[in-house]
Formats: sequence, structure tokens, C-alpha cells
Amino acid sequence: MKLTHTLKKKYFEKTTFSPLTKNLKKPSAGFTLIELMVVVAIIGILASVAVPQYSKFQAKARAVEAKSSLGAVYTIEASFYSDASYYTGCLANIGYAVTSGTKSYYTVGFSSIGTGAANFVPSDTSQACTAGAGTSYFTAGIADGGGTATSSVSSSAVANTGNFTAEAAGNISKGATTDIWQITESNGLKNTTLGI
Repeated sequence: MKLTHTLKKKYFEKTTFSPLTKNLKKPSAGFTLIELMVVVAIIGILASVAVPQYSKFQAKARAVEAKSSLGAVYTIEASFYSDASYYTGCLANIGYAVTSGTKSYYTVGFSSIGTGAANFVPSDTSQACTAGAGTSYFTAGIADGGGTATSSVSSSAVANTGNFTAEAAGNISKGATTDIWQITESNGLKNTTLGI
């Protein structure tokens, strides 16, 4: 019986393998060129969707700088008004300043100073305050995408004795549109020109 079993085993071992399957090589480890190309294509599609969304996210994050700066202008103007009973365009003289070397995307302040008490240096109504960089507005240091930083605010950013409209203008995205935010003496903050 053992002999038959051994013969059957040898017979099936010999007949189940064909000459084609005997000489096949073991499959090599690794990826084929097509598999790699598919992966690269998928990564390219994901990147084409993700990069613009990331740029928008960065621009929205930079807009927080404008809101924060204008909030500071409003606070300091409201504080000054409670002491002097008028608003002033001389931001530097009432304590508003931007730290030197700060990477700011927005120019913040007033383009002009109205007539009356608003154009005088606080606590000295004999000396007029002239509108300019470092006095009535503070300029941006950088722009997104290697563009030119905004160097001034629009003509609607004015400080008068009874009211003011302060502005923050900056290039925060790769587009050509300048992002403009304004705040008034009633603490009304609005985005007048969307630059995202």
C-alpha cells in the first residue's frame, strides 16, 4: 500500500507542473512604472486643489492684521476723544505706533487730516500735524507674492474733529486687488474692497 501511495504521489507531482510554469522567475519586489505614474497623477490633482485653498487661507489670516490694527486705532482715538472732545489724525502723537521691523502687510491710518482741532498735535493747538508716513499713517513692509507693498491709504481715510474713517490697505494675495478695510468713530468695521 505504501508503494502505491508513493507512486501516485510521484505521478501527480510530475504531471501537475507544465514546462511553462517550471521556469518562471519569482516576481521581483517594487512598483511598476504605471503604478508610479498613477501615484504622481493623483498627487498632482490633489496639489492643484490644495494650493489655491491654502493661498486663500493665508490671505484670510493676514486680514486679521487689518482688523487688529484698526481696532487699535479706534481704541486710541476713542480714548483721546474722551479727554480732548475731538479726534485727531496725528496717530503717532497719541500713542499709536507700529514696531519697527514688524512685517506688516497693511498700511494703516489716515491719508489726510481735516481742518480744525483734528489737524493739530494733541496738547499743542499751535503746532499743526502734517499728514504723512509715520505721523498720520504707517506703511506696510511686505506684500504677498513679491509684489509691491501698499504705501498709502485712500483719500476717504480722513480724521475730522467730530468723526474719522481710518483705513488699512494691503496686498495680501497674489492678485492685483488691494484689500481695504475701514473703521469709523462708531466702531463700524467693514471690508470695502476684497483683495483675497
